[in-house]
Amino acid sequence: MFNPTLDTRLTIDGYSYTFAPHPVVPSIPWGQEGRHAIVFRIESHSEAFALKVFRPAFRHEGLIDAANGISLYH
Repeated sequence: MFNPTLDTRLTIDGYSYTFAPHPVVPSIPWGQEGRHAIVFRIESHSEAFALKVFRPAFRHEGLIDAANGISLYH
């Protein structure tokens, strides 16, 4: 499973992202756990984004097709 820390850095399409600290427990990344995935708050240059990490059982090619289909509306 994907277990980021506050020191974890992601580079996506040449942009660097860091994980935001949780507002109540600032020593861990800010994430909200759901049934299918965990959504983390990531930041780049003071702008916030969401990173959704699906559990292995819910990872399949259809998700990639769906994400590509709605990418026009980001």
